[in-house]
Amino acid sequence: MKCIRKVYPDGRAILPNPKHVEKAKVLLGMEGCQSVGTPHTDILDEDESEELAVADGEIYKKVNGILQFHSKYRTDLQFPAKVIGRRARCPTVNAMLQ
Repeated sequence: MKCIRKVYPDGRAILPNPKHVEKAKVLLGMEGCQSVGTPHTDILDEDESEELAVADGEIYKKVNGILQFHSKYRTDLQFPAKVIGRRARCPTVNAMLQ
C-alpha cells in the first residue's frame, strides 16, 4: 500500500493513498454517498444478531483492514477502527450496520 509523500519547506507528510477509501466505498455499495457530522447507530455492545454470510464477512474484514491502515495516519479513525476490529473475528449483521 504505497503512501503519498509530500515535502514542504518546514517538513514532510506521509499520507495514505485515497484509492483505498474508494475501494471500501465500492465494497460497501456506497459510491456517491456524502459524509455526515456525527454518524451513529443505536446498537448495543451486546450484539445478538445473526452472523454475516461468508461473502459479507469477507467484505467486512477487507473494509476493517483498510480502516486499520488509514488509522495510522488519521487519529480521528483510531476509535472507530478499534470498535470495528473487535467484531472482525465473527462479524454480525449489526456490526456491519455500525
